[in-house]
Amino acid sequence: MREKLLVFALIITLAFAAFDKRGTTGASWLKIDVGRASGMGASFVALSDDATATFYNPAGLSLLSKKVIFFNHIDWIADVSHEYLSAVVPAGNVGNFGFSVIALTMGDMEETKIDSLYTPIREDDGTGLKFGAGGMAVGISYARYFTEKLSIGIGLKGIQERIWDMSATSFGVDVGFHFNTGFHNLRIGVAINNYGPEITYTGGRLKKIEKDEKTGKEVPISYVATPVPIPTTFRFGIAIDLLSQENSRLTTCFDLVHYNDINETFNFGFEYLIGKIFSIRAGYILNTDGEYRDQINWKTGLSCGLGVATKLVNGLETQIDYSYRYHYYLLGSHRVSIGFNF
Repeated sequence: MREKLLVFALIITLAFAAFDKRGTTGASWLKIDVGRASGMGASFVALSDDATATFYNPAGLSLLSKKVIFFNHIDWIADVSHEYLSAVVPAGNVGNFGFSVIALTMGDMEETKIDSLYTPIREDDGTGLKFGAGGMAVGISYARYFTEKLSIGIGLKGIQERIWDMSATSFGVDVGFHFNTGFHNLRIGVAINNYGPEITYTGGRLKKIEKDEKTGKEVPISYVATPVPIPTTFRFGIAIDLLSQENSRLTTCFDLVHYNDINETFNFGFEYLIGKIFSIRAGYILNTDGEYRDQINWKTGLSCGLGVATKLVNGLETQIDYSYRYHYYLLGSHRVSIGFNF
């Protein structure tokens, strides 16, 4: 079984690497990392042992034995807020189910006029009209063990973006594998996220009334937006416990991440659990394109985090985490999450 899993990972890696699809995608906010993994350089596909498995690797849901409710808030760049809510419900021998919601919000923006290139006076003033933009994804996931060491998970999410009176919808499929070799708790994870059809905008701003130059009559005109792909992501990674004692554990993770719109990255990080209460994390996301890496500064991709776990009442546990991700030109982003296990 181990050999089959490794062969499968190699085939998928080669299939994705054969095509260079750099460019833009719709709903790119689906790639914003969440949870404690964001303090570990987003290297989590082989770990995936909490409620964020619905984001990184649905197969990881099978590792959870309790019900979980999880919430993550991100102060993203340019006054953009990102919220992530997930819940996990174990169902015994049937498997485990996961539910997730992603919401991207931002403040209202003001419409501006188009500045004419043929006049010396600036005309790009605001009109006073306000409009908003945002996105939402709602998903359901399922995972179960197929052998003592191998679990498989699948997820389906509905995706919507909106700006002003226009919107675009699509859906994405997640498929993941999680395999524990049993050697020093060495785990292997493989996941494909957000595989689905292209997304296309429709709505009122794509329809206008313009005058015909010949007849002078007003003519309704409809514009057709160009379809764009959603951000499909392939992850292959390993996680291993370098230190495992009764009250402490040091875990390191390494992921190869391939996107359909940007360069591949090598993500690596570690988590040190002290006394089953405190956690210290750090990681780095290394872009494989050296020229691009020089442009964004090598510090971009550094991350760190802290966590604390407590028992509130009998049977109810909580986990609070904070992480920071550095962006050279856009400063940094802060993430705070809280999870309840019961």
